[in-house]
Amino acid sequence: MSDWDGSHSGDQVEPTLYYRWMYRTIEAAMADEFKKAAGDSAAAEKFATWHRTIVSENSFPKLLANPNSPWWDNVSTSEKENAEDVVSEAFKLAWDDLRANLGPDPMTWRYDRLHTVTHKHAMGDVPFLGDWLSVGPFGLGAAKDALCKYEFKLKHAVDYSIFSGPSMRIGIDFADVDGGESILPTGQSGNVFSAFYDNQAPLYHAGEFRKMRMDRADIEAHSTAVASIRPLSNR
Repeated sequence: MSDWDGSHSGDQVEPTLYYRWMYRTIEAAMADEFKKAAGDSAAAEKFATWHRTIVSENSFPKLLANPNSPWWDNVSTSEKENAEDVVSEAFKLAWDDLRANLGPDPMTWRYDRLHTVTHKHAMGDVPFLGDWLSVGPFGLGAAKDALCKYEFKLKHAVDYSIFSGPSMRIGIDFADVDGGESILPTGQSGNVFSAFYDNQAPLYHAGEFRKMRMDRADIEAHSTAVASIRPLSNR
């Protein structure tokens, strides 16, 4: 971790460990207060509910910046824990979590094994049919604070599934509009039987683009299929 430059490529191990360590640190620092306030039976649910809010995310940098914060002490023990105690123990827990879920060899803990996206169809929860209609999963790099933005929630489960990302990527140089490029996450067609239902997905998830053809002659010269809409009387 000491040599990590903060990049988030899919083949890296560091972001895999970093995000699990982050979750375990937040949990170790704050879950004990929920247990004290809500009791054993309700604490886990209340902590999870709070952790899903922006308050948890915004609190974490402030907590790390304050080694004297009272949150570092585990109120369920007689000892007084400090930041070093909690962060060190959280690292051990994170390591054990990843070993249990990804195997004993840390060199195989690729970020894109956990950081995945599936473009879920409205009927995606229907057995068998949902898997056919949904597009994915795709293992990805990047993160919520990257230029290539993908969002996921830290949670108790070892799972970095993406729930939010760009609905389109587009680049236009207004001095050369004909050279514009764009890409969609899946495809242009909503018909699952169409070749254009998911044909852009491999390009999108590889960070690639398609040329936006603006000129009629250019479009016709490079067309691979034609969709026609005609009045019923002319069919």
